[in-house]
Amino acid sequence: MKRTIAAAAAVLIVMSMFTGCGKKNQDNAAQSETSSSVSETVSETMQTSESVTESSVSSETAQETSAENVETVNPLNNLAQAALAVGEWPMMDEVTDENIIADYFLLDKNDPNYINLIVMQCPMSANMSELIIIEAEDTSAAADALKERRKKAQDTDAFYPADQEKAKNAIVGTSGKYAYYILSSEPEKSEEAILMSIE
Repeated sequence: MKRTIAAAAAVLIVMSMFTGCGKKNQDNAAQSETSSSVSETVSETMQTSESVTESSVSSETAQETSAENVETVNPLNNLAQAALAVGEWPMMDEVTDENIIADYFLLDKNDPNYINLIVMQCPMSANMSELIIIEAEDTSAAADALKERRKKAQDTDAFYPADQEKAKNAIVGTSGKYAYYILSSEPEKSEEAILMSIE
């Protein structure tokens, strides 16, 4: 009888151990599922957050780029385009590098006398063409600076015979608060267009 009770007790102990293990396994499985679900939720939240952040950064970058584009439009561009629309001009590019403007054109982009400055040049050296317009407090001083540019073009920069002829006939003039320099094959036409646009 004692042996039967001991055996029954042993069976109960073993069963309770297996039941406990089973319960632990169920608990572990439930915890694993919960942990997996939490991980997925965290991962989705992080991806959404990254997507929102990327979207915000893209939006900010687009706004900054747009603002930069607005800022880079030269206030004298309309006058320059009016001058370039008449006569014979090659493809012209705006020069914005202050070192090139200083070394080649002999102009100080940061001169306190200048309200605005636009420098246009043909990028091909075989077709020398230049247009410079300065909006200035003292147009006489601005015109003197442009005369220095014209002299350098005539003495040094014009290499080909056609360019030498253009440099010789280059125009420096003033109107109102503007001074201008035109080196092209038909500078008179562009000067007329500038004067009409200023009025």
